[in-house]
Amino acid sequence: MWLRDNEPDLFARVHKFLHIKDFIAYRMTSAFVTDRSDASGMNLYNLEGGTWSDEILNAIQLDPRRPPEIHNSTDVIGKLTKQAAEQLGLVPGTPVVIGGGDGASAVVEAGAVMESPAYNYIGSSSWISFAATRPIYDPGRRIFNWAHMVPDLFAPC
Repeated sequence: MWLRDNEPDLFARVHKFLHIKDFIAYRMTSAFVTDRSDASGMNLYNLEGGTWSDEILNAIQLDPRRPPEIHNSTDVIGKLTKQAAEQLGLVPGTPVVIGGGDGASAVVEAGAVMESPAYNYIGSSSWISFAATRPIYDPGRRIFNWAHMVPDLFAPC
């Protein structure tokens, strides 16, 4: 919203709002997509509905066509274009999977792929989390809920 309020000419030219991995996926496939885990970190996402939140988009007056299409982390979102394949030294038509955000990937790396005991992530930041079948809503706003890379799971931390 800072961009909208302070750089309106630039904001008006934006076609899609993407995470860096989603921009790379776009360059590889020409598809504007993200996964549920990264979507859940954009504060525009209906966590339990698995869609962009019409309520939030309307409240901030953001065109619902600007966020990318949402996919599961394991979805093939397209095939490597001829141009991208040439630049990367890969075979055109190679399937491209959208993957997940770094925090959501850490959940999977910790082995929390079903309702499970907690784990502690220590890196450039630190948190304790686990895989859950529902988000944990905290009135004190001390808990953040990511959409898990496994469909129908969440990662409160």
